[in-house]
Amino acid sequence: MMAFLQTLVKLTSNKNKEIKNKYELPEVLSLSTSLCETYFPSLLTALIRAIAIHRVPSSIRLSISEFVCDLKTYMSEKFPQWLQTSLAEIPRTSKNGLVEIVTSKQHEQFYTVLCESDTQPSAIDYEFETFAKLYR
Repeated sequence: MMAFLQTLVKLTSNKNKEIKNKYELPEVLSLSTSLCETYFPSLLTALIRAIAIHRVPSSIRLSISEFVCDLKTYMSEKFPQWLQTSLAEIPRTSKNGLVEIVTSKQHEQFYTVLCESDTQPSAIDYEFETFAKLYR
């Protein structure tokens, strides 16, 4: 899926030389946007859940960070909404509801850093690592 998004970004960028018939570009853009809107909100939730709760290894976490950075760049208008929805689906308290795992401030900081326009994959990876530590 990550390679798929990277290919979409390359295909639909203004600098792309691979699409010989520029009349195909609107169709490719429309299809890729539709696919992203259909599948990526759930994928983003699953990736954050995997990192925070299921302890994904750091080598995989970096690949996920690069993917999230590409997704954020490609779907910049939709990404904040998707991230907000994803974070709402990740538990903030223990199973019995008595212990707060993530405070509102920590939640907001994670959201803010990931949504910043100039956030690089390394910064996203650091935020993922920090966020995941809260669940340990």
